[in-house]
Parts: sequence; structure tokens; C-alpha cells
Amino acid sequence: MSNLPVPSLAAPVTGFPISQSYLTSQVYNPLTFAFNKPIFNAVQASTTDTLTSGISWTSLTFKDSAGIYQDTYGGHSLTTNPSRYVAQVAGWYTINGCATFSTTSTTGERGVRIAKNGTQVQGMCTMLQAPTTTSVSPAIPTPTRDVFLNAGDYVEVQALQNSGVQLTTIAGTDLSSGLYVRFSHV
Repeated sequence: MSNLPVPSLAAPVTGFPISQSYLTSQVYNPLTFAFNKPIFNAVQASTTDTLTSGISWTSLTFKDSAGIYQDTYGGHSLTTNPSRYVAQVAGWYTINGCATFSTTSTTGERGVRIAKNGTQVQGMCTMLQAPTTTSVSPAIPTPTRDVFLNAGDYVEVQALQNSGVQLTTIAGTDLSSGLYVRFSHV
């Protein structure tokens, strides 16, 4: 079979041969969750981050809901720890991120990674040499991976640069820094 439509969910009705509580807990609630999984998308639409040169990772912040912003389960705050997406439901999440860098320097390296609870997730880091010209704005994506998160665990996209000068991220263009988190499965 192919091209099946997404089914519409009917609410449980009193008097149905199967008890309403059983139908709700065993059919309706799981299907409702399956069609409404936690999703978080954010890009830096107007607020940027300043990255000092060196070997310390900086968590990128997402402080406005302009541009691409979606948070179906309320795992992100625009004001308290705006770099974090906090899992509201335990399970495997598909995660990736992107860091963009201003073009004021053509020396050093640029990097981006995903961190879980402040610690790098193995295999989710990308490092590149600086562009050879200031007319190019590097946008560096992380690899996409499934990561298990317990409720309360958080993930962040972090960036690093060692150009010798401060660099800012870019906001409001197709090269904006971003974080994507989607519940995949239990």
C-alpha cells in the first residue's frame, strides 16, 4: 500500500463496547502522541552571539520567536537558559544544529557540535578551516544523530572559533545558526 492518508482520530465515546478509559489510555492517547510528537526548531532570527577566539565552546542562544520557531512541548525558554532545549518526554530524539560565522577573519578554524547536559555528544562535531576570503560566510552543520534524552535532559548547539579576533554568529538570513530537535521513538 502507498499514499495512505493520515487518519483522523476520533474521541472515545461513552457506551462503546470497549471501556472509555481503556480506549483512551491504550488507543487514543498513544495515537494522539504519535501524531503530535515533541518538535523544536529555532534559528537566530535577530539576536546573535559573540564568540571569543580560543578553545572554549560557546552555547548559542535562541532568544526570539521570529523567523523559524516551533516548540510543541514547551521545552525551550526565550529568557531562561535560551540556549537549551529541555526534553519534556523521555525517548530518542533526532537532533542537529548549525553555526554561522561572520566573515571578519580568514584565519583559524570554526567548529560546531551538539552537547547533552553540557557534554559533547560523541560523533556530533564538525570542524572546518576558515574561509580563504571574507566574501564567504561559513555555515557549518552538525551531523544528524538520534540521542536518548530523559525528561529534564537538555541539548544545545555549541560553536568554537580560533581566528584571533571575536566573531559573531549571523542572524536573519538563510545562513542563520539553528537547532532542530524531534522526538523519534521510545
